[in-house]
Amino acid sequence: MTSNGAEVLNGRSLREIMAGALTLAVLGGLFAFSYTVDSRVNKGYSLDASFTSVDGIAENATIWLSGVKIGTVSKMRLDPEYMQAVLTFRIDNGVKLPEDSSVAVVSQGLLGGKYIMISPGGSPEMMKDGDSFQYVQNSVIIENLLQQIVQMAERRAAERKQSGAAPVAPAESVQPKP
Repeated sequence: MTSNGAEVLNGRSLREIMAGALTLAVLGGLFAFSYTVDSRVNKGYSLDASFTSVDGIAENATIWLSGVKIGTVSKMRLDPEYMQAVLTFRIDNGVKLPEDSSVAVVSQGLLGGKYIMISPGGSPEMMKDGDSFQYVQNSVIIENLLQQIVQMAERRAAERKQSGAAPVAPAESVQPKP
């Protein structure tokens, strides 16, 4: 019985050793993959842009040029001297941008997220690693825009009421005569 027990123990030990070795090999592969992914993310060159408002933008936000993704936001920080948000972009190596290109924070829709859009300029000189955009358009906060529209409509209604002007009929109720 001791010989059968020793054989079972040896077979069991061999399986456990194989499972442990396989686990270590998988973990080693994942570790190596994580270094490969980091090196792919870091390819490209770096550009900066300073904004007064970047509401809705986060690190790793996409950067688009003519509808094509050309990079990501790699870093966000606050410039304490000017109280502006400074974004650092990682632009793909194959994309060359003229020095007078502009960058804007754009909404995907009324309720959608935001992304960075670059509009190329016409300069023959190209931006280099570490350069900064001179032309920026800040994020538009939809709530503030809607509030301004409502306030403007209320002001116009109050002005009409004060001047005694007749209310304006909706456009669809005015029909041309046949």
